[in-house]
Amino acid sequence: MKNAPTRYRYTFIASILLLGLVLWSCENPSSSPNPNMLPETRLANVPADDTIGVYIGQGTIPEQTLFWVGDDQDGFIVGYRYRWFNLHQQGPESTQWNTILNLASMSGFPLDTLIQVSPTAASVARIYRYFSTLNPDDISLLEQLDDSLASGHYFAVPYPTGPVPGDSVRGADPIQIEAPNKGNFIFNSPADSNLHRFEVKAIDNSDVEDPTPAAVSFWTLPSPGLIVRFAGQPGVSTAALILRCATEKNPGLRFTFAAIDPSTFQRDYSWSVDDTLHWSPWSRDAFATVTAAYLQPTGSDTHSIYLQGRNRWGVVSPIVSTRFRAQVPAIDDPAWPHRTLFINSTRYTGAGNVDSLLSMSFYTEVLDSCGKRDSLDTWLVRAGAAGFPSRVQLGTYTSVVVAADVRISTFNGAAVFQINGDRRTRLQDYLNAGGKLIYSGSPDIGFMISGYAGWAVNYLHYLNAGVVNTGLDFGGSIGTEGYPNIRLDSTKVTADSSYAIRMISIGYPRGFGETISLFNSISNNPGFENQPMGIRYKGPFISPECRSIYSIVHFAFPLYFANKSDVIQAMKQAFVDVNENSIP
Repeated sequence: MKNAPTRYRYTFIASILLLGLVLWSCENPSSSPNPNMLPETRLANVPADDTIGVYIGQGTIPEQTLFWVGDDQDGFIVGYRYRWFNLHQQGPESTQWNTILNLASMSGFPLDTLIQVSPTAASVARIYRYFSTLNPDDISLLEQLDDSLASGHYFAVPYPTGPVPGDSVRGADPIQIEAPNKGNFIFNSPADSNLHRFEVKAIDNSDVEDPTPAAVSFWTLPSPGLIVRFAGQPGVSTAALILRCATEKNPGLRFTFAAIDPSTFQRDYSWSVDDTLHWSPWSRDAFATVTAAYLQPTGSDTHSIYLQGRNRWGVVSPIVSTRFRAQVPAIDDPAWPHRTLFINSTRYTGAGNVDSLLSMSFYTEVLDSCGKRDSLDTWLVRAGAAGFPSRVQLGTYTSVVVAADVRISTFNGAAVFQINGDRRTRLQDYLNAGGKLIYSGSPDIGFMISGYAGWAVNYLHYLNAGVVNTGLDFGGSIGTEGYPNIRLDSTKVTADSSYAIRMISIGYPRGFGETISLFNSISNNPGFENQPMGIRYKGPFISPECRSIYSIVHFAFPLYFANKSDVIQAMKQAFVDVNENSIP
């Protein structure tokens, strides 16, 4: 037992020696830390041979898909900087470095999320670390990035301590960068042979860049060009009416484009009207919508549109052009004075119907009472193309009133001039150009306007007009939406007699159409009582600089046979609804 202290003494000495060895082996706190090891970068698909002969033999295009990878022995890669330039045309802009975050290295973060860093960012690593704190399922930040892209502004990184000047991010171009370590690059190749250089360098988590970027040089032939053409355009037989502002019925003249291009996709187009000085921005849209705002004064209704294309390799095509005809109606000018044209389509003078001259006198007095005495012109429809106002003539009036007043529709056309064929097209074009229409007339509107089914839906805003009153019990209309009740004039027509008005169309409103009058049956006919028989459509307001979209009021029975005082009040309300004047 006397040897126990000796054993303890040896154990104590060994412990002291071991502790000293450990302390000696530890880093001296006063010594400098280990230096950061530099990141390394390498290209994964360096072309095997970059001689001009090989590339000319291959007929290479000015486009390369490149892959790269970075390593950091004492940390990790937070991003890459890359640039490329033509060695024959090196300049500051072409050699600017671009920075992309290496988000693919983050666990759970969407690999297709490509975030580019502002060239002036103070710290790429700090931005990377902020993104690493985000929940990959939380897309709120990415939505904010999208907003910054839409507004064209960089998005400041919202650190807990507040944004740092210069530390901003934006979404990368997915066409150019497909992943943080993969890109598809197009190189400017204007010469017969072009030498290019691409460089990429990794950035580690200490914001240190690889001092020796990975690089590749290669040659390309001239960029192949393209040829563009017009694939579709409006006809030139008749000058189209167009407006300065696009509307529901007049969005403008549409031209479509096509191209013969070896790049086959991702081409841009630019176009100009009447000169080659003011081109539209480059766009992937293969069409142009031309409004009157693009037209230049030509002294006629003939204009030209010019087109050029640019393919994905940056080559601009030769300019091509085509001619078209267009007219701007006078009413497109907001300063144009308000005038009304009354079109009388009545021509029958037989017993029981309307004498056209009496009809003209009746409506002239009504419109005078509506304040139109000094701004009214009249037109009596006649046979032939010249018997109806032309598009240009219609386009000088801010409102048109059409009357085709017959007591009983006659299908032989003896009582009225139908609005059919070119007449209907002219009136339709006038409405497309923002005109205002008030219609009164033949009870059978389906006979009066040929192709009425389409008109009912697209212009009169009727859902249908298939129910027609064939009895003798029509006693007038019950007004709604500010319109008065309209009574029949017993000196012109007698209800429930051989001279009664019959065959009145019943139609329900569709879309934004509104009922303005209801059928008043003197015998309380359940099939027609209180059914809609008058429609208004009030075009929405666009802007103070533009006329509003067309508006229309349709009275589904001939107003000539009604009490004049009732008709005056109804017509005043109609002018209010088509935005032509207020009720005095």
